Amino acid sequence: MKESEPELLEGGRRLQGTRKNHSGYPLVSVVTVVFNMRDSLANTIASVSRQTYPNIEYVVIDGGSTDGSLEVIRESEALIDYWRSEPDRGIYNAMNKAIDLVTGEWVLFMNAGDWFWSEDSIASMLSGSGHHELDVLFGDHEVRYSDGRKRLVKAGDVRDIWKGARFCHQSAFVRRELQARKFREDLKIVADYEFFYRAWLDGYRFGHRNIVVASYEAGGVSDRKRLISTIERWSVVKGGLRVHTYYGWRLLIEALKMVVRKGVGNFGQR
Repeated sequence: MKESEPELLEGGRRLQGTRKNHSGYPLVSVVTVVFNMRDSLANTIASVSRQTYPNIEYVVIDGGSTDGSLEVIRESEALIDYWRSEPDRGIYNAMNKAIDLVTGEWVLFMNAGDWFWSEDSIASMLSGSGHHELDVLFGDHEVRYSDGRKRLVKAGDVRDIWKGARFCHQSAFVRRELQARKFREDLKIVADYEFFYRAWLDGYRFGHRNIVVASYEAGGVSDRKRLISTIERWSVVKGGLRVHTYYGWRLLIEALKMVVRKGVGNFGQR
């Protein structure tokens, strides 16, 4: 007997025939992917809804949550242009699904637990004319820590992207034509980094604005698994002796940090 297909649930203003049409303002597709993050999701949706920019398409992709996240989505349906809920193969699979669904000129990922730093983040980034010739427009970001601390982080020089991410994904606006290239699902942690690194190698145009765009909480998978993250980045970066020396050194540093943390933890248990 053939197994039944997982149920696909969907909704949003798009299915009701409502489409954005604000001439003079490029359509920005903001995407949120979520899996079992009910409380964080509510904050993210509220952040998107408060943006003053008048032409936003909001897409939410849920991985089949069982913690009430779907109920939050349904309660917020009036704020969402399209949402979908079904099992997926992980965060990058969910993000790739979203890429096939967005229609905006620019695409920005603001996943559950992330939010815009101010109500004017999008409007400020897309003001003026300096971004018209760019393929990736990125700003700065805020990091939130579990002890209540917050830290503003200025984006780095994109010419050093071979060393690692120079800006956070949540602060980056990507042209939809470029975003159609999607993320490598075989990479478990650094597929977004690989996407931007590959775009830089291929000659796409990057630009930075001194505007804080996003706020995200420290402690994500790339923070918790820094050794694996470093190995994955090394696997995608092209180069000779300089690259291998740099990543060999980074691996040594991360390995030593792990030893120290483990030692401190063991000492605290005595």
